[in-house]
Amino acid sequence: MGRKAARMAVAQAEAANGYLSSDADRKALAVLDEIDTAERDLAPRDTAVVAGAFSGPLRMKVKREPEDT
Repeated sequence: MGRKAARMAVAQAEAANGYLSSDADRKALAVLDEIDTAERDLAPRDTAVVAGAFSGPLRMKVKREPEDT
């Protein structure tokens, strides 16, 4: 990597770090956290649907011997 490419990479990294630490970004993340919390509170707590899918008895599978051709 040449010096010019390294300088460009450093400048891009500094710009990205500056964006992530801006007040606008913090406010946007706070709004997303509020939405996530609200959706989590609205999620159904009933696990009967999942329990019903796996409530059947376990059955042993018979392994077949390979056939010689």
